[in-house]
Amino acid sequence: MGTLPTRDRYALVAGEIDVNDVLFRMLEPHEIGRAMSFHPDYVVLGSKRDRVRQYGNAVTPPVAEVILCALVEAITGEPIDRHGPTKERFAPAA
Repeated sequence: MGTLPTRDRYALVAGEIDVNDVLFRMLEPHEIGRAMSFHPDYVVLGSKRDRVRQYGNAVTPPVAEVILCALVEAITGEPIDRHGPTKERFAPAA
């Protein structure tokens, strides 16, 4: 999945390959949130349009963790113990 902008632009395709018969729907805000690694219990307020925009303007939690840990490490000079697989997934190439 590509970048999620502030407008509904992604859909799930369902149907036959014949272009005339293809059916699709826009992703629901909770589906966008899960695709961006937000916890299922994370609450986003507002209308459907507002929630899609908020997700489109959001930084995913794993990326936010990497950025904030790097900032804290740069300021304090001490390494931070990061949560789970984030450390390996976003580690710089050797």
